[in-house]
Amino acid sequence: MGLDNNVSPVGAENNVSEKLDRITAMRSGDAPLAHPADTTPHDAPTDTPTQPAPFQSSTQHFIPLIFSVLFHAIPTLLNLILPLNLVKKLKLQFTRIPLGLASSSRKPHSFLQLSSLPTSTDSATVLERYISSLPRSQKATIKNQVAKSLARNNIRITSTSNTTLTLEHFRVLHSHELQHFSPVKAVLISTLRFFSARFMVGSVDNYYSSDGILVAWSSVTIAGNTLRAMWFYQDPASRSNIYFDCMRSSLARSELLNLDNVDLGPATLATKATKEKFGFVTTPEWRSWVTGEVTDDVNVPPYQALTF
Repeated sequence: MGLDNNVSPVGAENNVSEKLDRITAMRSGDAPLAHPADTTPHDAPTDTPTQPAPFQSSTQHFIPLIFSVLFHAIPTLLNLILPLNLVKKLKLQFTRIPLGLASSSRKPHSFLQLSSLPTSTDSATVLERYISSLPRSQKATIKNQVAKSLARNNIRITSTSNTTLTLEHFRVLHSHELQHFSPVKAVLISTLRFFSARFMVGSVDNYYSSDGILVAWSSVTIAGNTLRAMWFYQDPASRSNIYFDCMRSSLARSELLNLDNVDLGPATLATKATKEKFGFVTTPEWRSWVTGEVTDDVNVPPYQALTF
């Protein structure tokens, strides 16, 4: 190693003198074997742990509590204050808003009319007819890869009502939105969408990892002759073809309920191409194919009742 040109002769002489003094001291036992500055990294923790600020500590405890109270208190208060039949009517009317049925907007949806599927044999199920209509790669994904991926990752799936959404569902939703928005905006959007999903009619499929952690969830709502797959959210760390499992479960449910259409919702720039590759048509005319009203009288089959 070359000499440091920034060190003056006087400085160098002082360094030599200091080193000789230290060697002499070490031999006599009057000094430690190394200078503290030689052994302690600049970023090493000090002996005294840093205490979190009171506000930070209390925030970590109270924010989850506040969210948990809000999640359960608002629906409960509505049920206590308003007559049950009025609450039901309000929920049915409210559900039309996130479904896109309450406005005249021409925002395109990814839509599939089941009557457009090929009818190769009379015994073929809706899902089999759908798979037969797909290109080779997409066909392999729905027919084989989804089931293998779920099994390989030990994903467990349960079905519940929208009213059972909890703080755990909010965490998945928030982690999903953080991929697209700033932290502040992600919190606001997550809160709005969570309460929308919580107050709607419908059912929820919950996807749990092998250690019991919720990694994804999706909601299903019936509007007349159409099954609307809603509110799909997935923890970005989870990769198990869950999105495509929601797609195939929607088709399987539509047959059990004798429905005509499956609606995967708005066709965004991020999802439009994928949905089209899997046979869904992007169209602003989707409302003309939806007949009937939003209902919660339909007994949506749980995931365990579906056949793939």
